[in-house]
Amino acid sequence: MSTTMTYVDALLSLDTDSLTRTVTLSRLPTTHPADIYDLATRLAHPEAIARRAEHLSADDLHALATGSPAGAAANALLLADHTGNALPTVRETVGSLLEEVSPDQPSTADLSETAPEPWHAVTALQSLLLTWHGHLVPVTSSGHVPVSALADPARVLDLEPGALAQLSAIAQQAGLLCPVDGGLAVTSRADDWLVLPTVDAWRTLADTAADDDLATIARTDAGGAGALALIGAAQRRWPLGGRWLSRKLTDQLAQWRTLGLLDAHGAFTATGAAWLNRDEAALADIAESWPAVTEYGYLYNHLELLVPGLLPPRLARRLRLLADPVRLVETHTYQVSPSSVRRGRAHGLSVGEIREFLASLLRGDLSQPLQYVLDAEDHAPAPTAARPPALPEITSGSAPRRSATALRAHELVDGYRNADDDERRQGVLTWALREHAPVRLTVRSRDVERTMTLELTGVSGPRVRGREPGSELERTIPMSAVTQITPEEDTWDR
Repeated sequence: MSTTMTYVDALLSLDTDSLTRTVTLSRLPTTHPADIYDLATRLAHPEAIARRAEHLSADDLHALATGSPAGAAANALLLADHTGNALPTVRETVGSLLEEVSPDQPSTADLSETAPEPWHAVTALQSLLLTWHGHLVPVTSSGHVPVSALADPARVLDLEPGALAQLSAIAQQAGLLCPVDGGLAVTSRADDWLVLPTVDAWRTLADTAADDDLATIARTDAGGAGALALIGAAQRRWPLGGRWLSRKLTDQLAQWRTLGLLDAHGAFTATGAAWLNRDEAALADIAESWPAVTEYGYLYNHLELLVPGLLPPRLARRLRLLADPVRLVETHTYQVSPSSVRRGRAHGLSVGEIREFLASLLRGDLSQPLQYVLDAEDHAPAPTAARPPALPEITSGSAPRRSATALRAHELVDGYRNADDDERRQGVLTWALREHAPVRLTVRSRDVERTMTLELTGVSGPRVRGREPGSELERTIPMSAVTQITPEEDTWDR
């Protein structure tokens, strides 16, 4: 059986996710494949095989190169059949790649940038979500929040914009932010996350940001030794990983640094070690030393409001309607002003509700300057109440976005599965004609079966035409008489 037909059969055995991943990792030419045979031929090309092989473990690669049965991962990437045996040309391609590979010297990403403490990462992201609630956050063409949108929050939080960019990326992974109309919006899931205790909110971010494979390697192969050991172990695990592995490690280390799992030297912090080893008791003990949640504050005569601790999000959300955050680190400082109080009224709060909320939050009586501001607002016309924003819903297990090529692949595979025998025969003959690939036809006529090899010259309607190799005589055969078609060879002429 030809290589192309073998790959067609293997394609049909892939599940939906495996087909998407196989086509995506192969990075096929942008021109859409004409049919399933064209798709199979492209996926069988050595360059496409090499790109998929980059994502296999050392054990699976060795099995493919030596002719031993490979694991399910090789089958899911269209490198082995369901029994684990290498598909055509895979053994030679993988063997050649392994001969050329030389392990890179382990190196770490730059971890020297100032990173928040674990609790500060949580309050920083809480602040971002509260700031962006009801607004569309701009993003760059690469999908990242621009520095211009992070400059003011970074100043208030005393963090580098890069750390906030990492936190916004983690928030997207956790479903707290999602793409909407060319920007990012806070989701309904963020409401549930915002009310979690600090340690649980942090654990959610750490679990979300962790690549399962890298976390397992860090815990087992690298023995929790830190970034250098993880990089070396990952390179041994995926010897052909190259660029994608380097990018994956860089992103992972940066996110772990931002969440306080790694220190500036790449070693796991006490918090990081407790999380990595799933030591809940140790993590709870560490969290006891984090700044306490505080539900009260003090107001000074210049209308600066200070909370000596971490203000819970439910109170921070209400306070942000009435005061502007100035500095949110171990203590939270806000500035009250006539414009900020008016903002609260625009969100539907009456002066009486504002007065009641501040009286419940502040220690002592409301200061005279604050009373002046509230009294002045009480005599001002009420602004139009702002409509509460609708938060995008995030559903778990949503299908990953597919490229145009992956969508075309699913269309071709589904079309082949749903085709009848006549349509499949027509398809393979059309492919053989286009590729100038000789085919072996088994023809049945008057209860007599005969096999012949033809170089096709035409496929139209109910008939197929072709010449036997070396002959000028053209045969015309009814399609209904063809019982079996087997290509003699494959070509790759793109």
